[in-house]
Amino acid sequence: MFKGHCSSNGAPLRIVMALLVAGALPACSDDDSTNDGSLDDSQKLSTLTDAQFGALCDWSNAKQGGYGSTTKCSDGTTVSAQKDQAACKAEDGPTITNCDQTVATYKACTLKMAEHKCDSDITAALLSQECKPLLPCLTP
Repeated sequence: MFKGHCSSNGAPLRIVMALLVAGALPACSDDDSTNDGSLDDSQKLSTLTDAQFGALCDWSNAKQGGYGSTTKCSDGTTVSAQKDQAACKAEDGPTITNCDQTVATYKACTLKMAEHKCDSDITAALLSQECKPLLPCLTP
């Protein structure tokens, strides 16, 4: 659920961390709840309905300031949220639908990645205890 689009000094750089960038990058809200109440934090990602997956896309992109938003980092790179819910579903669907981790784990990683959205080495956040359980979901 996480695709970030970055550029530095005009040279595009695409960070693809399948599950760990779109919803995980910039934190622009302290509200960790989903708006529609359709998600149970103990629910496995692989069991989400289309509507629930959409709600998770909405939540994770809200952590970046909303669909289509861009954050400019102090080093000149930019990090962009996904364009819309359809893009989120298309980009992240294959990873989410095959992941047996919980919504709570996904949310914790999203928030951890958001804290470190502009770090030059985002790998530390990716390997954090919050995100490490999701790493098997990234491998085909």
